[in-house]
Amino acid sequence: MAAENVFLDQTGCLKSLVRRLTDDAIIQTGDTLLERRIKRAPLARRVWSASWVTAQVPFVEQLFEIFGTHTSFLLRPNRADDYTETDQPLRNTVTGAPIGDGATVTFQLEITRALGSKTASKKVMHPRSPLLELRLNATPKVEGADYTVDYGTGVITFAIAPSASEVPNADFQYDTPVRWLSDHIETNITQAFSEYEVQQEINRADLIEVFDE
Repeated sequence: MAAENVFLDQTGCLKSLVRRLTDDAIIQTGDTLLERRIKRAPLARRVWSASWVTAQVPFVEQLFEIFGTHTSFLLRPNRADDYTETDQPLRNTVTGAPIGDGATVTFQLEITRALGSKTASKKVMHPRSPLLELRLNATPKVEGADYTVDYGTGVITFAIAPSASEVPNADFQYDTPVRWLSDHIETNITQAFSEYEVQQEINRADLIEVFDE
């Protein structure tokens, strides 16, 4: 399933966009009453608390009414750390390893986090054009000549397959697939107490990151 090609961005749209991380786990309790957590995603999901003024961006409420909480779309956050990655390894689409094999030309853009012996990755399927930089063994390559990018899947195709000694990595920006987490929008109406003030509707709802869409 792919995210709908609809963008929610920060340009005149979101009054506030506050990010937090949430653990994505199934909690099971057996006959012994011992709790067991089953992690469903390789990494914690990002959640954004968004707020906006209805008069300025009615599009956001239309997006909620039509998509509900089950259809994903793309978010362009207003903080650079939320959409910029550097030195991220590419995953060989055949071997699954972050290194060439002398035969495979396609590699998947990913975000990888490592801490001690623990490593986890998630696909990046909506990179922004162009990539900031792509390298093989720290040597920069040229898009269009050395490789091409499918900006709908995040798959890199090299003109020549990287060898077993070549490690590809990239710097890039990307859009994040999200869906509405809240099943309702909270609306606060500010009262105008004088002719110089304007009554406003300020809305708030949460968005959650969706993987592999």
